[in-house]
Amino acid sequence: MGPTIESTDPRLAAALLTLATVPGGASHRLVAAEYARVGVIDAAYEHYRRAVQIDPRDAAAHDGLARCWRDWGLPDVAISDARRAVYFAPDSAEAHNTLGTVLQAVGMRAAAKDEYKRALGLDPAASYVLNNLCYVDLLDGRFQDAAAYCQRALAADAGFAAARRNLALVHAAGGRIDLAWSELQRADTPARASYNLGIINLSRRQPAEALTAFATACRANSIDGCRRATVLRRQLATAEDEQ
Repeated sequence: MGPTIESTDPRLAAALLTLATVPGGASHRLVAAEYARVGVIDAAYEHYRRAVQIDPRDAAAHDGLARCWRDWGLPDVAISDARRAVYFAPDSAEAHNTLGTVLQAVGMRAAAKDEYKRALGLDPAASYVLNNLCYVDLLDGRFQDAAAYCQRALAADAGFAAARRNLALVHAAGGRIDLAWSELQRADTPARASYNLGIINLSRRQPAEALTAFATACRANSIDGCRRATVLRRQLATAEDEQ
């Protein structure tokens, strides 16, 4: 049996040691957060659940449970825990933001934006909230507002890759592929930037440009880029034969 994530990840190992020496809800939350960080959501859920068992009013634990359900693709199930988190911690920007993400995932964008704005009122410099406001405005076609929120997110955290990707989408929606490409290059590796440009070009119904981007990503050792390029090349060849 090979090494486990518990033995190879120092932060998770330290959190587990804390739980062993100082058991309690806070320690379970710490362990849960580290499991979530490394992508072991089932273990994160279990430790958040145990924290709630210790203290049913533990807002941070309810928030964690909501994020687990959301990340499992079950935002409708997440809503109850997200609302409990806000109820027990009405001044928590993180709780309002999580509720916003859950509401957005179930299609309630207006309600989601209200929660993001509440979160921003509690923490005006929260880059993650600004980024979410950027994205929800992008979805609603408010491109100027979306750009402003993304730019504020990047002013607060210049290395926030998700905000750069969203700003790239805003530029692409406005027809400025040059600006979109510039942001993608700043956000990611050359392979991922080219892949994301390909996705953008597909959404703009520009298959030839998308193929060029995917092929570039493929040459940069992107497996997904290679797969996309192969499929798109076949589709274009079939469409040409049918003409």
